[in-house]
Amino acid sequence: MPVVRSSVSTPKPPFGNCYRSLVVVVVVVVVVVVVVVVVVVVVIVVVVLAVVAVVVVLLVVVTVVVVVLVVVV
Repeated sequence: MPVVRSSVSTPKPPFGNCYRSLVVVVVVVVVVVVVVVVVVVVVIVVVVLAVVAVVVVLLVVVTVVVVVLVVVV
């Protein structure tokens, strides 16, 4: 005859596993939010730097063109 285990298990402390799972979920959510915020900030900084670089290049080009025109004319 196979041994059938009884359905009676040792009593677990209330909210023991639930609390642990909740802590894990909260930690994962906080980490994901922090990573997303960092990525968004990095993207914004890169975009701002790219715009500043384009503006600086345009200013240099315009200055060179104006200087060349003044010298030629």
